[in-house]
Amino acid sequence: ILSPSEYVGGLITLCEESGGQLLSQSFLSAEHAMLQYSLPLAEIATEFHDRLKTLSSGYASFDYEPHGEQPADVVPLGLHVNKRPVGALTRIVRSSKATDFGRAMVQTLKEEMDRTVHDIVIQATVGSRVVARETVRAVRKNVLAKCYGG
Repeated sequence: ILSPSEYVGGLITLCEESGGQLLSQSFLSAEHAMLQYSLPLAEIATEFHDRLKTLSSGYASFDYEPHGEQPADVVPLGLHVNKRPVGALTRIVRSSKATDFGRAMVQTLKEEMDRTVHDIVIQATVGSRVVARETVRAVRKNVLAKCYGG
């Protein structure tokens, strides 16, 4: 990653959050720095470039080379709707981010689903452990609306 020196702190934080390991850090001049990290390809492929450009106001650039396969601490994050697994929504995520991804997926699905006659339970699971849960409440009929005596 090549960047102006003033953005190095934010870029180091971004790389560390993405599961990167610092290989080298050097300052090319008083205004420019070069960071070398070993990052998982899954992190780079999703939205790493957008976040890099946002943090550096568009001034940072990065290049990458495949570094081979390495073991990773990942888990399958499953989604259950009314206690039934939805295989199409299963994701492989780092175990340290499983709870955060689970909460985000469950919240997004809850906001997108329409209310129905029955309650809908949405759960994010890692193995048999539930990491996030939301309920889409049923539509209730207002039976007291007709009783207004005015």
